[in-house]
Amino acid sequence: MKLAKFAALVVLGPFVFACSSSSNNGDDDTIDASDSGGGGTIDSGNGDSAIDASDDGSTIDAGDSGDNGEPAATIHIIGRTDPQDPAASPRFSWSGTQIRTRFSGTGATIKLADMGNNWFDVSIDGVPAPNPTITTSGGSSAQSYVFAPQGSLADAEHDLVITKRNETSQGDVQFLGITTPEGRDLIPTTLPFAHRLEFVGDSISAGYGVFGPGPDCDPSINPQGEVESEPSAYPALTAAALHASHHTIAYSGIGLIRNYNGNTTVPPMSDLYKRTLVNNANLFWDFSYVPDAIIINLGTNDFSNSDPGPQFETAYVTFMEFVRSKYPNAFIVAALSPMVSDFYPIDNARTTLSNYLSGAVAERQNAGDNNVAEFEFEVQLGPDYGCDYHPNVAEQQALSDQLVPFLRAKLGW
Repeated sequence: MKLAKFAALVVLGPFVFACSSSSNNGDDDTIDASDSGGGGTIDSGNGDSAIDASDDGSTIDAGDSGDNGEPAATIHIIGRTDPQDPAASPRFSWSGTQIRTRFSGTGATIKLADMGNNWFDVSIDGVPAPNPTITTSGGSSAQSYVFAPQGSLADAEHDLVITKRNETSQGDVQFLGITTPEGRDLIPTTLPFAHRLEFVGDSISAGYGVFGPGPDCDPSINPQGEVESEPSAYPALTAAALHASHHTIAYSGIGLIRNYNGNTTVPPMSDLYKRTLVNNANLFWDFSYVPDAIIINLGTNDFSNSDPGPQFETAYVTFMEFVRSKYPNAFIVAALSPMVSDFYPIDNARTTLSNYLSGAVAERQNAGDNNVAEFEFEVQLGPDYGCDYHPNVAEQQALSDQLVPFLRAKLGW
């Protein structure tokens, strides 16, 4: 099988990602992109920049196309991707990042280089693939993962969605290509999403412990990827209900200004939010994916030990100002966490956090920004608990069911 490096000009905000076409005899650092079945365009996340293919017709779209009037591509990546290295394939780390494509054949394989141990959900034509879960083996070398063995599918066109389900702490992933045993090129598509959403949060938004059998499940026994699933958390569920693409910028234990139990190993979200890849402090996101609404669900971990004080409200205002500077027309939601009550994590936490959020929203409105609002998730009272008393699948669905009508009403969807 002949392999070819993918040929594309990818423009992501201020960065330009250019690759030249070349044949290859099978090096693992290449993506199949010509007669091997990997040929195509890659749409890479910005939503408004076309990727022009070179002589093999390959482009990557790393954002959304379709209803928003953007060009077709053979590979769509929805999520923050690293566009800076012109010699490399796209890298990503945030949970919920999706790779979407259409292929023709009786099976398919994906090639990834993974810096950690990540889990991916795989669906074909809207149902789980013959091998519905990819668990990477770690290490920086390329590995091929067969999610549909040859002959397991009808010899026809198939729509493929591969979603990273666990968190960024498991390391970065590099996408190197998708191939079919028949060696056919991938098929250009546009994405059907009518809207775009962004969610900023902590373990609740990341789907931590969502598959856990109860509050006492041990993540050291149950691997993170086994019990965690962003696709089963309220951000993904809400986006699906609203016919929207979405980015989830979430990290377990994260706070706006201070993390769970005072942890300082990871910077707070006010810093992480600016990053393309969580583990690279020098690679800043270009904010080229422009959402219609941003839902911020932070504060649970800021209150883990004590009231963070009025500085939390001040920092929240500053964070909303930063978000507004990047997205002048987006609706910004300050969400009150379902895991914060007036008896957990500290006495009167919910009342205090609600007051801070209300004060921050009022300050922004008094400054002339009327496209902001507070939203209160109902307190989670059980029995629908996953690991460490986090929302399980049923509770995550309940959170989405609360948020969807609020967004519909506010956005006119």
